[in-house]
Amino acid sequence: MNTTPKLSIIVPIFNLEKYLICCIKSILNQTFTDYELILINDGSTDASGEICNEYAKNDCRVKVIHQKNSGVGCARQKGLDNAIGEYITYVDPDDWIESNAYEEMVKKAEQENSDMLFCDFYREHGNKTTYESQKPSKEGNVNILLDMFYFRLAASCWNRIIRRDIIQAYGVTFKEGLNHWEDLYFIGALLKENIKVSHFPKAFYHYNLCNESSLTKTKPGRYEIYLDSIPVFQNRFLDIIPRKRIKNFFLKQALPQAFGAGDFEFKSCREKFKKYTIVILFNASLRHNLRYFLSTLGFYNEVCKYRKSKHNLINKIKKVIK
Repeated sequence: MNTTPKLSIIVPIFNLEKYLICCIKSILNQTFTDYELILINDGSTDASGEICNEYAKNDCRVKVIHQKNSGVGCARQKGLDNAIGEYITYVDPDDWIESNAYEEMVKKAEQENSDMLFCDFYREHGNKTTYESQKPSKEGNVNILLDMFYFRLAASCWNRIIRRDIIQAYGVTFKEGLNHWEDLYFIGALLKENIKVSHFPKAFYHYNLCNESSLTKTKPGRYEIYLDSIPVFQNRFLDIIPRKRIKNFFLKQALPQAFGAGDFEFKSCREKFKKYTIVILFNASLRHNLRYFLSTLGFYNEVCKYRKSKHNLINKIKKVIK
């Protein structure tokens, strides 16, 4: 192995010993061997730290960094700060990858002289495996970023490799304190720059949805993370992403979280959503929660009257057109 590895593989770890061995084995079994594996133990209280140490003893490519619990964003940045590879990539500790993943990805990135190469992936849900194509709707970095905000593409670090010198050249980092959608913020900041991005239409990564500890699970109070993210992302991306689109992106996730966790039983939760009432009312993608949402705010009768008058107006217009 060269002094400077071709690839730095970074794994942020937090209380996931049940999945961790499978994840690490899938990395160590790669046909591509010119890499360093950086395991960031973010204050795990289970056996994850000990598992990491054991692998480091037996393989010189494995580095372990233990830190107090600071969140996934901080863990990702810690790995990036300690990486020395030409390219960097991330693997989440409850996922796994195909054995030929990095051999093919590095080869493709070098062939196309890509600063960022991203691939398709597999979505794992129990016994069901779904192939997820990541082909952009249009060419261009801005369009790729838009696809992420429209839920057409995964805003993830784990299905791509990125040149480390490009990250350094533009001073892109994970935003301190941002531990949800931190990957969208990071990847989005890079896509705003003049870098060459390529899509590789093959799947190597297995994204596991059966992890009971996943941040995507509905949990009480989690809706606040999404609402708090709205101004953060508007401040960063308003020059290329419309304000309403950024707001809708996070509201579409916040509402199901609030309903699913029963947070709407509390007045404090309903009060936080009041300022977004109009956005929710006229956004088709959010209307699956509309009736209950508006009734809790005392607007249901008014909305019914409006929808009835709107329906009558549409019928009148249709008659004129005919």
